Amino acid sequence: MSWSELPAEILYAIFEYIDSTESTGQCQCACKNWSIPAQHALYEKLWFVGKNREQFTKFLNCMKSHPNNRGQLVKAVHFGFSYDQRSSDMSRSYLLELAKMCPNVEDVSAFSPNPAFYQELACASIFYWKHLKGIPRPYLMCFEPIDYSICVFQSQNSLQQVSISRKFCLNEFGRDFLEKLNEFPCLKKVSLMDPVKPSQLDDILQQLPRVNVLSLVNVDDLDGFKYEGSSVVPCEQIKSIEGLSLEFDEDIVKYFMEKFPKLKYLEMSVTFSGYYRNSDYYGKPSQLLKYIRDIPKYNIRMIFPTTDLIRSILKQLKPTMFSLYLDHQKMQVTQKNSTGSTMTLVCIQPTGTAIRYPIDITPASITDIQAIKTLKQCGANLRWLRLDITSHARSFESPLRDVFRLCPKLKTLHCTAKTLYKLSPDDAKYMQASSIKSLSLDAEMAQEDAFLQLSVLLPSLKRLKVRIRDFLWYQKDECFTLDMPSTTFEYLYLCLHEPSFDDIMNVSGKVYKLNGNFIEECHNQSASPDVFIRCQDIQTISLKLAAVLPFLHTSLNRHIQLPLLKRNTGSLLKRSVGDNSTLQLYNELKTEYLIKMSIGTPPQEFIVAFDTGSSDTWVPSVECPKEECTSVTFNSSLSSTFKPANMSFNITYGQGHIAAKYVKDTMRLGNTSVEEQMFGLATSVGGRIIAPTDNNITSNGIFGFGFPGLTANSNTAQAYDPFVFSLAKKNLISDPIFSVYLGSMNDDGWSGELTLGAINPKRYTGDLKYVPVQQNIDYKSNKQDYTYWSIGIQEINIIKNNQSLSVNLTSTTNNNSTFKNAMLDTGTTYTYLTKELSDRIVRLVTQQQTIETDALHGLYMVDCNLRTSQIKLELVIASSSSQPVRWQIDMEDLVLSSSSGGNQCGFGITFDNNSKNSNLVIGDTILRSSYLVFDMGQKRVGIASAVGMKSKVT
Repeated sequence: MSWSELPAEILYAIFEYIDSTESTGQCQCACKNWSIPAQHALYEKLWFVGKNREQFTKFLNCMKSHPNNRGQLVKAVHFGFSYDQRSSDMSRSYLLELAKMCPNVEDVSAFSPNPAFYQELACASIFYWKHLKGIPRPYLMCFEPIDYSICVFQSQNSLQQVSISRKFCLNEFGRDFLEKLNEFPCLKKVSLMDPVKPSQLDDILQQLPRVNVLSLVNVDDLDGFKYEGSSVVPCEQIKSIEGLSLEFDEDIVKYFMEKFPKLKYLEMSVTFSGYYRNSDYYGKPSQLLKYIRDIPKYNIRMIFPTTDLIRSILKQLKPTMFSLYLDHQKMQVTQKNSTGSTMTLVCIQPTGTAIRYPIDITPASITDIQAIKTLKQCGANLRWLRLDITSHARSFESPLRDVFRLCPKLKTLHCTAKTLYKLSPDDAKYMQASSIKSLSLDAEMAQEDAFLQLSVLLPSLKRLKVRIRDFLWYQKDECFTLDMPSTTFEYLYLCLHEPSFDDIMNVSGKVYKLNGNFIEECHNQSASPDVFIRCQDIQTISLKLAAVLPFLHTSLNRHIQLPLLKRNTGSLLKRSVGDNSTLQLYNELKTEYLIKMSIGTPPQEFIVAFDTGSSDTWVPSVECPKEECTSVTFNSSLSSTFKPANMSFNITYGQGHIAAKYVKDTMRLGNTSVEEQMFGLATSVGGRIIAPTDNNITSNGIFGFGFPGLTANSNTAQAYDPFVFSLAKKNLISDPIFSVYLGSMNDDGWSGELTLGAINPKRYTGDLKYVPVQQNIDYKSNKQDYTYWSIGIQEINIIKNNQSLSVNLTSTTNNNSTFKNAMLDTGTTYTYLTKELSDRIVRLVTQQQTIETDALHGLYMVDCNLRTSQIKLELVIASSSSQPVRWQIDMEDLVLSSSSGGNQCGFGITFDNNSKNSNLVIGDTILRSSYLVFDMGQKRVGIASAVGMKSKVT
């Protein structure tokens, strides 16, 4: 069903949420089928703002000139201040003219109406408005009972609510008025215009036995009321009380609870004065709280409660919505139960007209310590939180830290702070476990890495609103850069303010940059651009005054460009290569490349290792024990597109293993998805395959980019297409290729880039040189097949002093075997050769016969000064042409700094004595120096020099 085909009843409901009359008017013209529902929404309620009665003249003239009488649609009218004592104009009866044009009005409102208003309203109800359900409350300062009473009795057959004064209890006319109200067939609600004493309230309720809704202004204690349980007659017909305001008093509260035992809704404000703050009853609120808690729906405001009372309320009512205003003396708590009841607790600074009674107390500021204590009381069940911190707050410098730690079930967060800081590794794990879906941030300044954390560590975040006043820390190349490269937001709102002392707006062209896309300020006078972005395929953003123009990828340019995160990890874990032996691959550099993806409907998001050395993609299942799978897990019961595949598999890694089962579901990378994609759900994880890292960005599985022949069950069952091969087969990308740029060894964070279906020419220099992928022998089936992205190494040379020193590829233990195949593996940190071959390379590089090795990791230790030498490692690769491809790697990429410092560094080429496989493994120490294109269609690999790197490919 399209938008134009929506039924009228649904359109009515939609248009009720539109606040702007201009927007509703545009909807009226946008679609033919919307016209009538939009007209109803536009004219159903009229509000005449201000005191200028010329509005009436303009509106009446408009109604008279319109061919269709739109006044028939008006159901409610609010006259604003047009009839108050000071601005009333008796020269023209606008109300009667309006009643003639709008005969179907059922509800009338006005602020402080004078007696003349009720005279006109009485005439209108005789001739036109014969079905009024509500009329406004009189202004007590100019209240004329006769005029008001005549107006009320003209609508006695339809009126649902009336207002009365306590004066009605003091004279014969008032008592007769109350008695006659019992003859009103539709009357349900009575409002009291002035404060009443308990005795007066008893008299009023006794004369109105059919009323079930009561609206009170105030219950006072001017006559020194003393509670006596036997004298209070319960009023069980009253089901709802609105607007009750009273000063906390033990006798008044007990009377109130005894008087109204059957309430279903309560709206009440309670003020705690200095006198009662010291009473014994004040410190024991359990009876009042129990009374409130038993009411199905309530809204309570408490002014100046003590800290003990606040804690009791939070403990007993367990709120799910919570607001804190630090340094503003204001705390708001809203609690909702299963029936939708609400309770609000407010502490307000005793200044201004908002406080009814003068109170001689000076409440202490709500400090961060108090706020944290409050969050400890109620944070475990919070779903919504608003945390406001003024700029002069002396503490609470990192509010997100405690919010994520104390509120694990939070869904919506609004936070204001002086500075948005990056969280420490210990605190970031709480962010990663968060289920927040909507986040609003307002700060004067923000650290760049704080946005990186938001992008990476909030897996469920869908909506982000950011308002930052100072972006001075982001100024790079005459451009403010927001580093949020892994966003999966559905909506993003940015309000960016440049510093007032910075002349950045005069720079032509670049002003802001988001994820590599420039936001251009086309007019210098627009000093505070607001950017609202629908995050789908955004390629370029152009900002012109208030207009935001996102230019989207067209269907003819089907490629996906995704960032890669380089993160810290204690050890990189790899699947065994080709045989059952374990291959211990250490990661002294602490480097791994991660990518964000999602599975299921609705999507469940994961951060997984980007791995060209394996083909299976797997994530932890919710069935995996928590002690084994400590991070995010996939819950198949939450996905409507999940399908079991009835196959299981096992994979052995260097430091553990997994047991998993194959399943099918919708898998997404960026904005592209594959339905019924095969992947694995790990039900058991042994060893340290899923391990936290130095910055607590946990790899929640592996995303395999190898060939179908490498899938775990490919030798016992039919191989399946991994995700990237499914993209190519289903023609979801322009070309059957994916390109990889890993970035410099020194670049942390989102330093890499994966492009599916295209090549990014900005990431390399020179020409791409293509070499064929070599087939490998499956040791179980003894057949050759495409499994790894393997290339053929013909020679290895050391280029030193313009001389080429050859490294003998022949094994001394097996002269008939030549190490030929070398697989390109982004999931391996180092480059792994045999011990003999790696010994020869290190001796030629260092000119030393004895090389020290690290006993723990098996790494060669070399002089750190080699990093700045002119020595090159050259790999000569077999190509389809007669000329091989020469791939030279600079020592800057191979000599790795040690975490302990000093002159000894690790070397990026090492060995593994346990492996029986003849494949070499080219890991990140070499791969990061170049730009790589993996061609699935032609089974070849393109290699070029990466931008900013010293490698050379000829």
